Amino acid sequence: MSNIGTLLRQLRKDKNLSYREASELSGLSHSYIRYIEIGKRPGTDTPISPTPDTLKALAKAYEHDYDDLLKAAGYLDDNKEEKSDNEKQKVNVAFHDFENLTEEEIEYLETQLEIYRRIKKRNNK
Repeated sequence: MSNIGTLLRQLRKDKNLSYREASELSGLSHSYIRYIEIGKRPGTDTPISPTPDTLKALAKAYEHDYDDLLKAAGYLDDNKEEKSDNEKQKVNVAFHDFENLTEEEIEYLETQLEIYRRIKKRNNK
């Protein structure tokens, strides 16, 4: 079982949810949730990695921190250091058309950029 699969199974069990109940809460199929927990696709036994959107749906369904799921799935670094003022300024410049970004919105955009970088890096290997 994969790291993210183990965590998702534990979260589902902590909520005392069946696969079908988790499916109703997340909008994902119950079989897909099971495959994610196992960490392999049926029949082929190839690894399965949930997308950030899938993790977002499960985070909401399980009332769990989205960033924690992203870290467990390998989209974000566990040892992610605090963003420097310079990095935050870069994000602000990149989104200069949005004059009144809140700190929460900036952090969200930084997270999305980090996910993009991870996916790009993974695809370039």
